[in-house]
Amino acid sequence: ATNDSDVINVTVTAQNDTPVVAVAASASSTEQVAGTIDAAATITDLELGALNNYAGSALTVGRNGGAAAEDLLTFGASGAFTVNGANLESGGLVFATFAGGNGTPLVITFTGSGTPATQALVNAVVQSLQYTYTGNTPPVSIVLDYSFNDGAPANAGQGGGGSAVVGP
Repeated sequence: ATNDSDVINVTVTAQNDTPVVAVAASASSTEQVAGTIDAAATITDLELGALNNYAGSALTVGRNGGAAAEDLLTFGASGAFTVNGANLESGGLVFATFAGGNGTPLVITFTGSGTPATQALVNAVVQSLQYTYTGNTPPVSIVLDYSFNDGAPANAGQGGGGSAVVGP
């Protein structure tokens, strides 16, 4: 019997999958009272989830068409993290920073600088988001846009997104 064999090298090119933001289609709110937008919202990214570290990614939440001075986006109580100035912390260690949210879009940057920004922490953050219309004459409803950028260069600024309609 005779045998012949060859060795072949196969190159597999990694694909950067688009992240997914899952948020409820609508929520209720009362003027001047903070209301949780979606306590079951999730953000999923196959690559970052596999690492269980979302460092370098960012979530932006703001009113569709541009923020109004009366828009206030904040974080509700969470057993998973605390707000300390412009930092989000778990066990006293920073995993994210944030800016805006008071008449401007809220931008949350997951840094993992003190502790990893795990899947559980990222979801706790998005589930704790609250909206308040601080004025006296609220619109019938508004649309809040969620945009998530996983920070991967292959995305060239693209990421997953979603929207929620908030109204009385």
